[in-house]
Amino acid sequence: MDWSRKRMQVVEAITDRVSAATNRVISQDLAVRIAVCCALRNPEEALTYMTNRSTCEMIKEHVDELRISIFEFGQFFGFNALPAHGSDQCVQLAGSDCVRAVTDVVETALRYALAEQLQSANWRKPLCRLSSVIAMEMEETSEALGLAVGTFGESDARRLSDAREHMEEEVGTNLEAVDLALNELLRAFGIG
Repeated sequence: MDWSRKRMQVVEAITDRVSAATNRVISQDLAVRIAVCCALRNPEEALTYMTNRSTCEMIKEHVDELRISIFEFGQFFGFNALPAHGSDQCVQLAGSDCVRAVTDVVETALRYALAEQLQSANWRKPLCRLSSVIAMEMEETSEALGLAVGTFGESDARRLSDAREHMEEEVGTNLEAVDLALNELLRAFGIG
């Protein structure tokens, strides 16, 4: 089975789950957006930023059941699931200031892993860097980044944890970068 089909199965499962929880028909892009928001460190703040107030109110009680799972994240945003090339817009976004602020932190923390052939090849993909922006803000950062970039060692994981703490203290949740990355990934995958 190809990755685009696996990705669409995940999208359909998420859409069904969100629609059932809200008793409404929810579009695929909004359902994925909600599932990602629910998996971030501060889901209520993310939902408020990336959706409207009524959607946020509907979802607040269902955050735990609606969050994108690590398995779903890997099927949707994982390095195996990403196309080799993104659009020109994707390349531009991956280099934008707010996205670059996050990817620079990831690149520094994972410097040993990114020296490996597979991880280095993945990191050169703009879609991988955009996925890492989302992964950095998730509760399960290490697991999500491992799926977005490829495996990494214990020393990289410790640096990543320290970098995430520092980022959280300095800027909190970088919702602008997550929103930009998510919008572009959804567009690149033809969802929405």
